Amino acid sequence: MSTAAPKRLRLLPLYQLIGLSLLLVLLLALVFPHASLRSRLLGHTQADQLAIAYLEAWQRVEPDNPDVLATLTREYLKGQRAGDARRLIVRLKSSHDVETRRDALLIEIGLAQAALFAENQPAVRQARAADLAQLLDQALPLPWHNDQLTALADTARLSGQPDLADSFYTRLAQSEPARAAIWWRKSCALRLSRQQYARAADACLAAQAHGATRDERRTDFIAALRALQMGNLLPQALQLAGQRGGSLLGDATTLRFLANLALAGGRPDLAQDYVRRLLAVDRATPPVVASQPARMMPAAWVRPAGSVVLSDWQPPHAAGSKVIEVDPALYMPSAGARPHKMALILAQPAGTAQALDQNGADLDLAYRVFMANGNLAEAQKIARQALDAHLDAALWRPRLAQTSLWNNDPATALAQFLLLAEHSQDEKLWQQIETLANGLNDTAAQLQVYRHRLGQRPDDLALIDQIVAAYEMTGAPETALAFLRERSAGPNRIAILSRLAALALRAGHDQLAIDTWLTLDRIDGPKPAYALPLAQRAYLQGRFADAMALLRAAAPAATPADDDYWRAYFRLATLTQDSAAVVLASQQLQAGGNLDESTGVRWLDELDDRPADAARTAWRLYRQSGSPLLLARAISAYVRLGELDRIPPLLAQLDEHALAQASANADFLMARAEYARLAGDPKRSLNDLARASRFAPGRTDVIAARLWNLTALGQEKALRTLLARYARQAENDPGLISIYADAWLALGEPHRALHYFDLAVVDRTRDPLWQLAYAEALELAQRPGAAWMLRRHVWRDLLPPKLAAAKRQESRDALLANLSGLSNSFADGDRSLALLHQALARPETEDSALPPAIAAAAVAWAQSHDATALERAWLAKRYVNWLAQPAQAQLSLALAEQDTTTLERLLAEKRGQLPIDSRIEALAQTGRLAEAQSEAFDGVEHQPDNDDLQAVLREQLLNDAQTVTPSWRSVRQSGLKYDQFGLSAGLRLDARQALQLSFSQRNQRSDATRLPGAPGQDRTAALSYRFGDDSANRTLTVASRQGWRAVTPVRVDGVLQPRGAWNFNYALGSEQPADETSQLLLGGMKNLASLGVGWRQGRWFANSRVEADRFYMQDRSFLGEGYLAALDAGYKFRLGYPDYTLHLVATHGQYSAYGTPSEQVQQLVPQGTVGLAATIMPQTFSQGGLLLSFGTDLPDGYRHAFLPYLEAGPMYDTHAHWGGVVNVGLVGSVLGRDRLSIYYQHQDMSAQGSSPVTEVGVRYSWFY
Repeated sequence: MSTAAPKRLRLLPLYQLIGLSLLLVLLLALVFPHASLRSRLLGHTQADQLAIAYLEAWQRVEPDNPDVLATLTREYLKGQRAGDARRLIVRLKSSHDVETRRDALLIEIGLAQAALFAENQPAVRQARAADLAQLLDQALPLPWHNDQLTALADTARLSGQPDLADSFYTRLAQSEPARAAIWWRKSCALRLSRQQYARAADACLAAQAHGATRDERRTDFIAALRALQMGNLLPQALQLAGQRGGSLLGDATTLRFLANLALAGGRPDLAQDYVRRLLAVDRATPPVVASQPARMMPAAWVRPAGSVVLSDWQPPHAAGSKVIEVDPALYMPSAGARPHKMALILAQPAGTAQALDQNGADLDLAYRVFMANGNLAEAQKIARQALDAHLDAALWRPRLAQTSLWNNDPATALAQFLLLAEHSQDEKLWQQIETLANGLNDTAAQLQVYRHRLGQRPDDLALIDQIVAAYEMTGAPETALAFLRERSAGPNRIAILSRLAALALRAGHDQLAIDTWLTLDRIDGPKPAYALPLAQRAYLQGRFADAMALLRAAAPAATPADDDYWRAYFRLATLTQDSAAVVLASQQLQAGGNLDESTGVRWLDELDDRPADAARTAWRLYRQSGSPLLLARAISAYVRLGELDRIPPLLAQLDEHALAQASANADFLMARAEYARLAGDPKRSLNDLARASRFAPGRTDVIAARLWNLTALGQEKALRTLLARYARQAENDPGLISIYADAWLALGEPHRALHYFDLAVVDRTRDPLWQLAYAEALELAQRPGAAWMLRRHVWRDLLPPKLAAAKRQESRDALLANLSGLSNSFADGDRSLALLHQALARPETEDSALPPAIAAAAVAWAQSHDATALERAWLAKRYVNWLAQPAQAQLSLALAEQDTTTLERLLAEKRGQLPIDSRIEALAQTGRLAEAQSEAFDGVEHQPDNDDLQAVLREQLLNDAQTVTPSWRSVRQSGLKYDQFGLSAGLRLDARQALQLSFSQRNQRSDATRLPGAPGQDRTAALSYRFGDDSANRTLTVASRQGWRAVTPVRVDGVLQPRGAWNFNYALGSEQPADETSQLLLGGMKNLASLGVGWRQGRWFANSRVEADRFYMQDRSFLGEGYLAALDAGYKFRLGYPDYTLHLVATHGQYSAYGTPSEQVQQLVPQGTVGLAATIMPQTFSQGGLLLSFGTDLPDGYRHAFLPYLEAGPMYDTHAHWGGVVNVGLVGSVLGRDRLSIYYQHQDMSAQGSSPVTEVGVRYSWFY
């Protein structure tokens, strides 16, 4: 057993034991009561009997201790021991300590308040309320702490004593400035409850003065104004606002209230001022800022609206937040970080919508204020501003529309009404829109109205027309066309298509219009409405016949009411010279009451060859229209008929007014003057013409009629007076030139007459009677040669050799009737008077009894159409007088009729009595050419200065003149150059026969690569025999040619020149030279047959020729055949030199190469050429050109002086295309009795083919 003491067992370690001890101490400390016994007894809220007993014991120890008394009193009150409490309150109130007495009063007030609230009987409550009020009233002047005053004020307020409560609040405001605003607001509320509005406003203003923030001051200021407003003290409120507004007049909320207050107070002017301030504040207010802090993040994380997602992760941010990209330079990343674009996200403030609503309220207020002031312009601006801010459109758009309308801004009103109407489809709005659109002439708005109504009435054609017109007015015809196309398949298809066609034409879619009218014509049949535009189209294209056919097809469906149709029918009938159609259209226009004066006159013109119908129609038209011009036409028609007895009854039907109206018309007076002249009353005729000249002082036909009557009547003095009066006008008036010429001729002054004859010669070239009068003037002016040449021109070119029997009889009767009308003015020496008597005395069936002079004059009368009846009669009388001269008349008639027997007799019997020019012409016509030339030469010898005899001499000498002519020409054409020398001499055998001998040698040089083996020379000797006269001649030519081979050409030519405008020529030849190509010129020839026709009428001319050819080489091997057709037509602007002429030339050659040339022909073409015939033959071609020329007859005539000539112009060839032609030269006499001609010619394409040709030459002719 061990002797060591055993270890003691420990229950807890030392540290645990210490911890438990400390914990026990802590718990004991926590549960130990720290408050005193008194405090614990009095701290209970409920009555505690132990506490009461303790306090009663304490009170017995210290009976006068106020604290113990007060505390015990409260404990009694808690324990519902009111009696004990009142006993103690009495002791407290009697205390000398002021604080104790106040506490007693407070306890008593508490007891009174409790008693009041505990009582339900009204009478008792009223008594107790009075007791409480008395106690509160006692407490009012006493000094109190703020919390006690607060309790007293609340007690007074709750017990129904507002005045006392107000007093306590007032004391609180004074004693507690920091919270004065609160107490004044409570005071304001109490005063309002007592309807003490002014005092309540004062309280609010006092609260405003103590307001800590702007919002509080604004609230108090508005409360003061509201108090006055509640008391209906609006003037005082508005005055107070103006006086006490101060800085709040820049506050939006305050201004809103003030504006409404001013409106309520009947001061819209003040309201307007406040509203303007409010709007200024709104404009100056900065935009709403974010109420949350901004966040920065990479821009790649942000996805703007409508953009592509740039990353899979996007940090959340509030809906409606604004995203602003920030430049990387403004963002400073951390060191080493990679710069990248950032985005700044601004959170959308929660009050943004409220701010927008407030803005709308401000604008609404402003609008109402401006409207109340009648300030429409500002109200309109406000409404516009509201709409621009996207406020309630249902409210603001009607306001803007109505305000704009009242503010005299109908355009804006119209735009707004349109938007409203489109949204609401209100019919009243559409009516308003129509009124405004019509007033503004706003086509686009009218169009919308029409489209709206068309939706209600889709088949209303009037609406469709209005819509189409509106589209056109807005410059959108394409839209109008599309609109009509959409409706072209409905029940109104015909009407719509008609409108579509008319619109297409107006819009420039001519083809669409035509196609539409053709469709209408097909589906609805020919109608005037369809035919008229189609005809107009054809008319504009110059297709008058087609236009007339279209109108004629629709004529069965036309009525007299179709005025436009019949007028077009009339115009086209006039253009196409369809007399029947003119009459039909005129009748329809008359039936419809649409016949105007000009149409009636044109109708009468168509009846010109039926004077009886013309007279009746003119009278009927006059009775319908009352036009004096138509009455004049009726009188003129009866005059033409010779029914003068019908005119007096016709005039007798006119009443006084109609006669006065007609007597003031120059046309009527002229017609009545002509009737009076023919009726044998020349004095009345002259009086009517004189009066007509007063009504139409400068009218040409009136002046001319007056002069003609004086000329016919032989009133020399009056005639000279009128001639002097209108001399200046006559110089430039074609209507007076002729009468002046004839008048001066009648007065025996041919030199003065010739001046006017020369002026009028261009316009009267086809009038034989006038030309014969011109010849008479030339003769009287000592120019017999020119007179004779002019008469010969008339007899040969203007007068036909004979007339048809009916025409002859008509012309003679008309001539005799008109000469009879002039019989009273015939002088005693007029030979025509005797001839007239002789003609009138002949039996009607014996034409042979008519004097030859009268018969000849009748032929001239029949061909004269440019003069009036009086002028024609006077000119015919002059011609008859001239023809009545014994020898000269016989010679003239014989020359005109080519009566060689009479000419031979006159030359034998009266040769010395005949004028030299007439005598030379007679010798030439009888075939005595040598004598004619001798006579002409002798005449020139005796009268060297007589130009007319010089002309006659040239004509006679050159007619089959004997010449010796050397010549030289040099030609350059395709691959070939040659110089040709020639010599010819002529010999006249007699007047009808002549010989011509000629020789030529051509020295040729060719391009060896193109024309190898060309002969160096080509010689030709020829003998020609000519037989014939001026009317017909024939020429036979036999030649010997030595070129590539020897050949013998033979040719027959003929010319036929009958009297008149036509002439003919022909030719037959074998082995003739062929110059169509260079190969043919060197080694070819042709057999030909040609026929030509020429025509000349005055200044117009045309010549054509057709030639058929068969081509051979000179070794008789056949090449092919072809033909050539040529036309040359034009107009001479002058007859004398320089005779400027414009003419059109056209040539066509058609050739076929199907022959087989011999082997020798290979010498003339390059080696290896395939198709010899096609190579040598000319190609088919066509040419056309327009040439201007003058003097081109000089190389065949005779002139002493050297004169130039020229022919040039553009030419088109089917192979060479455009090119030119030039032919220029100089012709004149060198030594006399000779002629030298130097010329140059160039053609970019020849008349026989398409290769260019250049030629220069000299030709000299010596006459012997």
